[in-house]
Amino acid sequence: MTTVRGALWLGALSVVAVAVYGLLVVVPYFVNGLDRFPLADVAVGYHDPKDLWPTTIPYVGGWLHLAGMLAMGLAPMTLVSVALVCGLSSVWAVVRRAWSVSAVHAVVAVACGAATTWFSTPFAEALAGWQMD
Repeated sequence: MTTVRGALWLGALSVVAVAVYGLLVVVPYFVNGLDRFPLADVAVGYHDPKDLWPTTIPYVGGWLHLAGMLAMGLAPMTLVSVALVCGLSSVWAVVRRAWSVSAVHAVVAVACGAATTWFSTPFAEALAGWQMD
């Protein structure tokens, strides 16, 4: 994957993983009005996600909840994996003296690394506790 196209595909994969996480975990938090409550109350499970939107949508709500649960684990793993692959590819491109390829891989690696740090914030940890309830 030491091409610009490879880096862009990996970057797109990361964007999709984060978008799915955002749509199925973060958006329901705000749509259900849980931002009115302290994060500690949300994290300990006072508000059961199985009783809130989108889980209450007939026929697909349970699947959306399952997809959100999977996205909580897969999004950070995808970001870390892409950051590692792009970081190593960037170094390999420097060895080959492909500077533009190295720069694109480095930018994707840094962006994924920065996005990964969000998952260790108190807000992200509270969302994980709420969803795991």
